[in-house]
Amino acid sequence: MAWRALCRECALDVGLDGWCDGHAEDARDLLAWAEDLPPWWGDAVVLWWVATGEVGGVPVTLHAELPPPVRAALPPG
Repeated sequence: MAWRALCRECALDVGLDGWCDGHAEDARDLLAWAEDLPPWWGDAVVLWWVATGEVGGVPVTLHAELPPPVRAALPPG
């Protein structure tokens, strides 16, 4: 199966099996990068999609770990 994109958790679950042998070195580098992403990374991505109009009306559960500037930019409640 060919994926156009994977979220952090799925990429880490698939691991090197999601890459062809010719891109194994790239896979190791990118998987290490994904492992270093903060736990709130997925929320930040959704916020970006909403802010840029890519998606709308999506309920977003925010985590306390979001950076203060992001929290400050959100409407109350």
